[in-house]
Amino acid sequence: NEHTTHSQSHYPKYPTSKRKMADAAAATPKTPTPDGELMLNSSGVIQKCDGDWQGQQDEIAATVWKMLKEVKFISVGQGESMERLYIKKDDVEYVVTGKDCTYYILKYIKS
Repeated sequence: NEHTTHSQSHYPKYPTSKRKMADAAAATPKTPTPDGELMLNSSGVIQKCDGDWQGQQDEIAATVWKMLKEVKFISVGQGESMERLYIKKDDVEYVVTGKDCTYYILKYIKS
């Protein structure tokens, strides 16, 4: 009986597959929270502005919109999506995505 109790204490709390899943989830880096978010409509007009853009939201939106228009294959129509376009300037990274005629600009400040 003592041996059975001792042997049971060597078993992992969870089956191996669940433990591996938990370890993998713990090791997966968390998606950082953006420092700002802009939402543009299909005409490039800002529909939503969250975060601290230090008064540069219009300039950033216009620059990104110009880039999207110059690269015509990037524009997204109804039912289409654009995964990610990365733009880096100094210590700031902008991630541009789009879906159903709406574009999102996420701002990440490198620390």
